[in-house]
Amino acid sequence: MTARRFAQGSGQGWASLAIAALAAVLVIVGLAVAGGPMQARKERRDQARTDDLARLAAHVECLSQTEQGSILPADLTATTSCPAPERLADDNGAPYRYQPTDALHYRLCADFELPPHPAQARWAEKRDGDCILRELPVPPATAARPMDQVEVQPAR
Repeated sequence: MTARRFAQGSGQGWASLAIAALAAVLVIVGLAVAGGPMQARKERRDQARTDDLARLAAHVECLSQTEQGSILPADLTATTSCPAPERLADDNGAPYRYQPTDALHYRLCADFELPPHPAQARWAEKRDGDCILRELPVPPATAARPMDQVEVQPAR
């Protein structure tokens, strides 16, 4: 009777071992597909760089507002009306770079670790390698538009 019990237990042991092996393979495949903890760290650092560049873009837009309209600044020196963002470099100490390309367009660059991700569509479509291409917003026309005038007749 012990031989029979051993044979039944052995079958259950192999099934448990096969399930455990399958689970281990699935965990390894999952880590390979998702990238694991190192991939997540790179994504967080790149997201911090993207957020910093968004703040830097707001700073550029603030500096560009002049009496004559929007003009790209030559550099990103802080002013009393436009204080500089807190972070002008990433966590590794690599400085962010500003490059005017013409009168209305400029590039903000950082040392990204990963290529653009489709989930970051707002920035990914304008990203050129490690640089984000930006355009100054065109200020609304300031010319006054005449109001439509309607003649109101008293009720009879």
